[in-house]
Amino acid sequence: MGNNLVVETTSLAVIDWLNIDAGKFSANIELSVGYLLKAVKDGGRYGSTQATILCLKALVNYSKVFGGVKGSGSFVLSVNNQELRRVNFDVDSSTVSNVDFSDDLQKAYSLIDTSLGMDVKIEIDGYTFDSKDQGFRLSYLLQVDYINREPPTAEDAPIKFELGYDKELETISELGDVQQQTVTVDNLSGKAQGMLVSILSVPACMSVEQAQLELLKDSGSVNNYEVSADSTLITLYWTYLKEGEQKKVTISRVKTFAGEICNSRASQTFLYYADDKDVWVK
Repeated sequence: MGNNLVVETTSLAVIDWLNIDAGKFSANIELSVGYLLKAVKDGGRYGSTQATILCLKALVNYSKVFGGVKGSGSFVLSVNNQELRRVNFDVDSSTVSNVDFSDDLQKAYSLIDTSLGMDVKIEIDGYTFDSKDQGFRLSYLLQVDYINREPPTAEDAPIKFELGYDKELETISELGDVQQQTVTVDNLSGKAQGMLVSILSVPACMSVEQAQLELLKDSGSVNNYEVSADSTLITLYWTYLKEGEQKKVTISRVKTFAGEICNSRASQTFLYYADDKDVWVK
């Protein structure tokens, strides 16, 4: 369904191309692998279980055929046309396996005028290769980490997601004060749907007792739940949604940590087999 079907189909195509003739279909393979790498979601998953398995199989097969370095050269990091760092590599170099430019980009803020923005370039310079080989080749994954406190909601989301509170977060000043959070999800699709997932963000100064989550599960208000290792995210699961059905639960959040600033990220809800149609609420 939706994006999961595209991921599964692309993964199967990559596997077939690699098995038939990797050289002949190299252009198709590179484009498809690029798409699969962009499709990864939090936790390393690609949507449904089947999509994740097929995608990982395609990427593993790809790495076996195209992995490693065929040649030598230098990675060059530039910001606003000013070179910041140069990293040399060759076939036997271990540095090419993990090149981290994050510290260099942090220094760029103090060394370079970035008032009009940052034009960041990572280029390969002075590369050579063995003429007996097919040519210079370097398989790579470029990872960029960033935080978006209020991500955009999908325009055609099949569900409606609302969060309500009995009091504003800014008015909660004393340790032990309780805030009631009401989670409401409506099925707008006009038909029954499969598994529903809600990931709720817990403000930095607050906590949620796991005992109440157990009570929600025991009462059938939710079918299952998970709490992240740092207790900042609570995930609620419902196995299905009937046509036009509404799911509604209330969770108590307690102020546990002192501090004037209590940051909170957005929360999200999505159908498990259509997680590209997610809804975000702050």
